[in-house]
Amino acid sequence: MFLNICRGTITILVILFSPLFVYACTLWGASGNYTIHGGTLIIKNRDWRPDHRQVLRLIKPKEGLRYFGLFAEDGSNPGLKAGLNEKGLVIISAAVDSLPLPIKKTVRQKRGIMAHLLRECTSVDEALMHKDYFSGAVFYLLADSGKIASLEIGPEGHYAVNTTVNGVIYHTNHYLQKEMIPFNYRIPPGSHRRLERIAQLLKETPPPYSLQDFLKFSMDQHDGPDQSIFRRGSKPNKPRTLSTWAVEIPPKGDPYLYVRILNPGEEERVFRKTASEIFSDRYLPTTGTNQ
Repeated sequence: MFLNICRGTITILVILFSPLFVYACTLWGASGNYTIHGGTLIIKNRDWRPDHRQVLRLIKPKEGLRYFGLFAEDGSNPGLKAGLNEKGLVIISAAVDSLPLPIKKTVRQKRGIMAHLLRECTSVDEALMHKDYFSGAVFYLLADSGKIASLEIGPEGHYAVNTTVNGVIYHTNHYLQKEMIPFNYRIPPGSHRRLERIAQLLKETPPPYSLQDFLKFSMDQHDGPDQSIFRRGSKPNKPRTLSTWAVEIPPKGDPYLYVRILNPGEEERVFRKTASEIFSDRYLPTTGTNQ
């Protein structure tokens, strides 16, 4: 019994005193009458330590749908961070910062969830049917021309979905849905503050929203270098906003993609293209296969 108490005490101490991930993102979207042209808008500010660079790639898998993505190269967490496939499905992700590192390291996560879904699914509803992919600890925002969904995945196979066809959804780096809230061991102040701030901006600017409205929100520095929606970082090695990925998907027609890339030590790059331009190969960034 004494041994069990000790183990419990150690677990509590690990939770209380272990550092949390401080790498963050802010995600938000709108659908239906909340967008100026109907359809959906979805956007991500990607925050991470400036220890790597980001590239855009058009992926042509041997099987499945083509997709265009924002990829991190090298650094502490490389891979796909946001994507748009040729059928108009968009998926963006955010890290879970409310789990202590020792617990997060024990959570098994299926590799390449975003790539699998972008290759295999034509809509939000199709993606949400792939429950066998819902593993690990991660947040996703998904959008097609008529729906936005927030997918929260937590330990032990738990997950929760929130969808809207006529409203707004926003997320930072802690669990929001009722059944997932118990997994918030601690909520980082920055995650809480950015959530409050994006909610405030959405409330202060009455819908319907335009892409320009969302891009304006993405530049908000109201809460300083380390807790704003757009973060500059108070020190050279602090996490900062490294990119903005935004897609406007009309009810019918061509999705429009905007990407702003702020790689450390490089000039800012802005990419603006329609999906038809991207997937007709008029623009050829770094390409890849078997992703």
